[in-house]
Amino acid sequence: MKIYHKFLLYQNKLLKPYVRILLGLVEALTYLASLSLIVGVVYEHGFPLSIDEMANLQTLYKTVWIIFLIDVTLHISLEYRNTKKKYRRLAWILSGLLYLTLVPVIFHRPEEEGAILYIWEFLHGKFYHLLLLLVLSFLNLSNGLVRLLGRRTNPSLILAVSFMAIILIGAGLLMLPRCTVNGITWVDALFTATSAVCVTGLVPVDVSTTFTTSGLVVIILLIQIGGLGVMTLTSFFAMFFMGNTSIYNQLVVRDMVSSNSLSSLLSTLLYILGFTLVIEGIGMVSIWFSIHGTLGMTLEGELGFAAFHSISAFCNAGFSTLSGNLGNPMVMTNHNWLFITVSLLIILGGIGFPILVNFKDIVLYHLHRFWKLIRTRKLDRHKMQHLYNLNTKIVLIMTFLLLLIGTLAIAAFEWNGSFAGMPV
Repeated sequence: MKIYHKFLLYQNKLLKPYVRILLGLVEALTYLASLSLIVGVVYEHGFPLSIDEMANLQTLYKTVWIIFLIDVTLHISLEYRNTKKKYRRLAWILSGLLYLTLVPVIFHRPEEEGAILYIWEFLHGKFYHLLLLLVLSFLNLSNGLVRLLGRRTNPSLILAVSFMAIILIGAGLLMLPRCTVNGITWVDALFTATSAVCVTGLVPVDVSTTFTTSGLVVIILLIQIGGLGVMTLTSFFAMFFMGNTSIYNQLVVRDMVSSNSLSSLLSTLLYILGFTLVIEGIGMVSIWFSIHGTLGMTLEGELGFAAFHSISAFCNAGFSTLSGNLGNPMVMTNHNWLFITVSLLIILGGIGFPILVNFKDIVLYHLHRFWKLIRTRKLDRHKMQHLYNLNTKIVLIMTFLLLLIGTLAIAAFEWNGSFAGMPV
């Protein structure tokens, strides 16, 4: 071995403990910066602010931006091999997007109009900076939380504490001045947040007249988190973006989402998120078509109405932005498609994600057979056995029987009651 190789090896061994201490301190500072950024964004959008307060918030955002840049740079430059193993592709993409924020700092604003000017202004804009920092902050805190949960901790206790924390945070957000029209008591805020996260559908106040648009956004986010599950969300973020969660925590999440193996756990979590977004998106479009031009709302209001009710229905939350919920006279007549869409969303959300994943496998299998038939013009006579697993069969049969019996029973008892005067 050449002498300078020996010197570099010795230097590496000598500096490695100090490098780890430095990275640990920067990592702790990054966690604090992430939490501070989220608190700052909540404060900015929850309270009326003075000019001085806005200036202080801008200073906070700039400080957090610098801390994130230092953190990413130190990890890449001092521990590239470990960082390469830990970071997934999207984490590298987000790091690249973070470095793009340096473009307006290094280069002056272009004087000529064109695409370069638009790109420069976009990279220099507050929306890009704040959105990127928020994503990084949530991922950073999620990663830290899952690493903490990866230790030998009771999963049931973790789940309970996670839901309690989300409920308390949601209640605090609902009490912000900009989230309500004339304020709300802490008991009502706590009850509403609990009902939203636990998707019970109970609420002590009139949602439409009590909460502003900001308040409705908070409620629907709580509903979405409750519908997906706090543990599923945090585990998905940590595993997909950071890729360094423990085997113990993977086993816990595997049991929660009914995944067949550890190797398919990440794909199962992706299916859960994908199914949720796709089904809620389709439901949103369907609801929008059913109410478009009938409720006297603007296009933005109609889209917000459709998104809120699609998420609420799929998560089985029971919340509505209408006074009197869906019994409001505005939608009780000539809106059958609205009720059909909401009913289908409730059913799909109620049968559970493992059933939806099984549906996905069945659909892809039949599409593959159909494509093979078109390509080879020969019918594949060997069909896969047990396409529907036992869980799917039981859930489908019981769901069908309950819906059929319930529909007939309610129709029989209420035909001349609450349904009197209605068409068939």
